[in-house]
Amino acid sequence: KLITPGVFDLIKASNAGEFPGGNYFGTTGLAPFHDFADSVPQEVKDKLAEIDAGLQDGSISTGY
Repeated sequence: KLITPGVFDLIKASNAGEFPGGNYFGTTGLAPFHDFADSVPQEVKDKLAEIDAGLQDGSISTGY
């Protein structure tokens, strides 16, 4: 999820003649639970929110 901003940035750079090539590290996000939201325990939702926040603010490192 959230791939659109990264793709947009790459297309914009390409149009400007500045396509960087190589790996592109952008952002990501968790997909919603949709019809299963009521089936997922709140404890799991809270833990996923905590992990997501840590990935977004950098307190959880992915090695990249």
